[in-house]
Amino acid sequence: MELFDFNIIAGSVAMLLLVGGYAMRERKGADVCMVIGVFGLVVLILNTIVAAAS
Repeated sequence: MELFDFNIIAGSVAMLLLVGGYAMRERKGADVCMVIGVFGLVVLILNTIVAAAS
């Protein structure tokens, strides 16, 4: 799997968690979903920066 493929999959999962967490914001696990989604986006951005630098 190339870096581009990984970034597409990771970005999709992170956005799905963010949107899902926002959609169920009145329920119990919404904060956890949104935090994991934001963490996933941060990892995706850092991964892209490191790959571009090398």
